[in-house]
Amino acid sequence: MKELKLENVGSGDGGDSKDRGLHSPDSPYSPPQEANSASNKQSARLFSLLKDGEKHIAPNFKIKEFRSKCGADLILIDTDFVKNKLQKIREYFNEAILITSAYRSKEHNKKVGGSSNSYHLKGEAFDFTIKNIPLIEIAKYAENIGIKGIIIYNNFIHLDSRTVKYFARNNNGKITTVAKWN
Repeated sequence: MKELKLENVGSGDGGDSKDRGLHSPDSPYSPPQEANSASNKQSARLFSLLKDGEKHIAPNFKIKEFRSKCGADLILIDTDFVKNKLQKIREYFNEAILITSAYRSKEHNKKVGGSSNSYHLKGEAFDFTIKNIPLIEIAKYAENIGIKGIIIYNNFIHLDSRTVKYFARNNNGKITTVAKWN
């Protein structure tokens, strides 16, 4: 079972597009404290939307961007994935990432028809788009930086922090596995 830890993070002031969660690369932020773990394995961290929502996890990502759409205060986020993978994607394409779904409460996951073992429930999945960037290009780069969970849907991409490779296309529920994006 993953360790949950209430985290206090930086003092970021919000970047340049607060309501849409789009931030300037030079937004001030302080990275989250490292977990005190004998194994040094990072796990999803627990945050409060009310208390921590405006704080940055990485230069271009605020905690509130990863909230459950049901309005729950608690948010689980795989902060290592955000800092080491999503931030790299943001910098590589030099365009804002619009998160459409990240952490989901059990209630919200059920409402949207999500799997009962969804990575979204653990704060380890991220659905998003990048304006003017084809989803296949995002998938190729994600594979290049070592992401193992990549699913292209019709109008967004899903990335997660699974440790066993799973690449697929989901076309209106018809799933086709993919051996390689490149």
